[in-house]
Formats: sequence, C-alpha cells, structure tokens
Amino acid sequence: KQNNTQESSSSSSSSPPPPTSTTMTLLQPKTITELNYPQMLNNLLPPSIRVVGWSPVSTEFSARFSCSHRIYRYYFVRSNLNLDDMYRAAKLMEGDHDFRNFCKMNCEQVYNFRRKMHQLRIVRSDGVEHVPKEEEEEEGGGGGDDSKMTEEQD
Repeated sequence: KQNNTQESSSSSSSSPPPPTSTTMTLLQPKTITELNYPQMLNNLLPPSIRVVGWSPVSTEFSARFSCSHRIYRYYFVRSNLNLDDMYRAAKLMEGDHDFRNFCKMNCEQVYNFRRKMHQLRIVRSDGVEHVPKEEEEEEGGGGGDDSKMTEEQD
C-alpha cells in the first residue's frame, strides 16, 4: 500500500522531475531594452518643457542633496531679446551667493544656502557665445572666438 501511495503521489505531482543530464537547460542571457524615458516624460510635459536625456543613479542618490554640481540650459524662442543686458545680468550672478530667499519655507534638511555659480553664458541659437562689443574690446577678442566655448556645448 505504501508503494502504491508513493507511486500515485509522484505521478500526480505537478512538479518537474529532478534535473538530469538530459533535462538540464542552460540559462540564456536576458536582453534588457532600455525604456525611452525622455520620450515618456515629454509625452506628459507641455511643449514648452523638454527632457533631452537622463542618467541612471544609485538608489541612495538624491537629486537635491547628492549633486556636486548642475548644468542648466535655458532656450528662449523670442528673437528680440536684449542679449547685452542678459550678459551683464548673468555676470552679476557668477560667484558665491546666498540663495536662502529662494528656498522653501521651513527647510529642515538644508543648513547651507550658499551656492557657487561657476559660469553663466549667453549662447545664440547658432552656437556662438554672445559677448557685448565693449567686453570683446576689453578682452581683446575678435568676436565669435571658438576658444570661448566650453565642454557644455552640444
């Protein structure tokens, strides 16, 4: 009776037989396709805001507290902007400044409100950095000098 019970339980069991040399299969590497996050986000954002890229980070990373530096690029569609005034305003922002007044109220995790603006540039849509005429003369530049472009250029 015990033999019959064992036989019937093994034959009615839904588990596969133990691996043998004939039933063992090799694991194939799984191909992982990356999701197109910029496209997914751009489908949700208004046309005036675009995501152009992303980078994976560790789970411990905080965009707010872990960054050592950031690069921002702003694109203005209007063509009648006063680039000389924008240049002069950008130069005033370069350096070390206290941004306490731009923070959320009751900011509990922030103890240092100082930030250093390393470089602010005005770059025309044709890729040439805008420098007012009087600045070019002081620097001795010839205008449109490619050496002024940095690694931030696309």
